[in-house]
Amino acid sequence: MKSDEKSNVENYSSEKWVEKGDQEFEQGEFEKAVEFYSNAIERNPRSSFAYFKRGNSLYELNMFNEALTDYNNAITLNGSFSFAYFKRGSVLVDMRKYQRAIKDLTLAIEQNSEFSFAYYKRGVAKKEMGNFDEAIEDFNTSIDLNPGHLLSYLNRGNCYFDKKDFQLAVDDFTHVIQLDPKHEKAFISRGIAYGNMDKLKEAVKDYSSAIEVNKESVMALNYRGMVLSKLKKHEEAIQDFNMVIQLKPKSVEVYNYRALSYLTVKDYDNAITDYDKAISINPKNPVLYYNRGNAFTFMKKYAEAIMDYDQALELNPELAAAFLGRGNAKAGMSRYKEAIYDLTKAITINPKFVQAYITRGNIFMNMRYYKKAAEDYTLAIELFPDNPRTYMNRAIAFKHDEKYLYAVRDFNEFLKRYQKRDSLSGKVRMWIKKLGGDPEY
Repeated sequence: MKSDEKSNVENYSSEKWVEKGDQEFEQGEFEKAVEFYSNAIERNPRSSFAYFKRGNSLYELNMFNEALTDYNNAITLNGSFSFAYFKRGSVLVDMRKYQRAIKDLTLAIEQNSEFSFAYYKRGVAKKEMGNFDEAIEDFNTSIDLNPGHLLSYLNRGNCYFDKKDFQLAVDDFTHVIQLDPKHEKAFISRGIAYGNMDKLKEAVKDYSSAIEVNKESVMALNYRGMVLSKLKKHEEAIQDFNMVIQLKPKSVEVYNYRALSYLTVKDYDNAITDYDKAISINPKNPVLYYNRGNAFTFMKKYAEAIMDYDQALELNPELAAAFLGRGNAKAGMSRYKEAIYDLTKAITINPKFVQAYITRGNIFMNMRYYKKAAEDYTLAIELFPDNPRTYMNRAIAFKHDEKYLYAVRDFNEFLKRYQKRDSLSGKVRMWIKKLGGDPEY
């Protein structure tokens, strides 16, 4: 540096150093900005603005504690510095110190009642604490003061979602999309809300829009695959899961989802391959062994299935579904007494496990214990009265037990709830007539 330039620098005032710091800050040169703001503070240790701006630079460098120190100094020098309270509160939100953040943001609002960003940040802190109603009030005020503030709509929508007010959440996410038609997160969030409203086609459309914005959106591809599976579009779902695995090859969750889709289309070998891969990544996940056990059961490889259910139960002895699965596999090997034991264990763990009662009832039928079968079907019906096939199963148990009036009643209840004209309903009508009854539906 030339001597005259050095002399000029040495003569810079605090305000001049702040100006140079601002220039570096605007260029994203935050370390250099910190240096220049520090020079300003050396020139004038009582410059609250210099501390505030250095705090902003330190925040951008993720040096939160150092930033807090500078905001503290700025506030000490100027107790009515609302922006310093706001920035200190914002740092505390990022540090998850929400109570302290709310206190600072409230002070900022008290000094400036139209400080929309302070309402927004305070809303974020309250949302993270689960105080959704209070958070919504702050987002409302933020939006009233600044109707174009996208993040206030997005976060208010998240609050409504957490409150299960899905339509209000959809409305807010829609507003975000109107403000920014390429907002990937808003499309995904609205898709999730639609999914919770059972508007699955709308959900798929939103996930597709997110993917148009970002073709490598793992979250959108994964969610779309899951919804496509629910829509029974399993081949399309598998394509989405394929893409997710290419982008995120160690995702246990996605291997599991793809395997479930393979199971549904009866591609058992690929399902087993996916479960093998998932287990190699996370060998301590009992659900993976349980699901692979189900795949082996579908393939009638009962010995392999039982080994997987055993492993699932070793990892989680309270996994009722694994007792159900093992009971099914043992029943497939005609080991009925052992199967009954497993299903009873599943029911002991979860007394509202409808499928366990139905399966145990089916096994009692195979053992010709018709009264016990009818009792289990009755318990299943009490828990879930809308399944027509359970009435049919109980009717068959009554028929074998020569309780024909009860059988006719249940066959008719099956027809009432089944509401289809097919070979099964035709067979049931024939049974009713053979038992001396009249089909009522």
